[in-house]
Amino acid sequence: MVKKYLIVLLAAALALTACGGAAFSAATPTPSEPWTTHTEEPLGIRIAYPEAWAVKSEDGGLYLSDDEANFGSPVVPNGAGVVIATFPTSDFKGITDPVELLNAYHENFQALGGVLEPDGETETLTIHDNPAAFARYTGNMFDQPGAFTLTAIIHGDTAAAIFTMDTTTGGIHSDRLRRIAESVEFLK
Repeated sequence: MVKKYLIVLLAAALALTACGGAAFSAATPTPSEPWTTHTEEPLGIRIAYPEAWAVKSEDGGLYLSDDEANFGSPVVPNGAGVVIATFPTSDFKGITDPVELLNAYHENFQALGGVLEPDGETETLTIHDNPAAFARYTGNMFDQPGAFTLTAIIHGDTAAAIFTMDTTTGGIHSDRLRRIAESVEFLK
């Protein structure tokens, strides 16, 4: 089952392949930037994201991008995207610690050819009253250079894994991507 959830995230990341294209008009989120929410019943979550972004639900994952044209694009030179999967913790080595879950995902990405180097320390935090962890990486995924993050949220016996990618010069979407990851809220 571990492989199933990793494959969902990797397939989604490949489908988005760093989700570039036309960058969103504002480089950083501002109070005036319109945001909206999306409820994804099959995953049991609700998220907030910039209103101008595209959302796609497919293959057991939820995908967001700053440009709808990025879904399925083989090479995307400049943009941002998010991939979200949820799963029972029992299906992923029984891991219930969000830092351990991030480490397991990072190891699996590396084993599949990703070259992601940690960029700072893993942070532990609470997202909507759930234990969570957040880590930044730089490197290459599917031969696409950029800034990447992994966020893990544990909600009882369910986990959410959020993989973000920003291939813009200087990672102009990083604040926006973190805000999206930290908006993930379980429905039950």
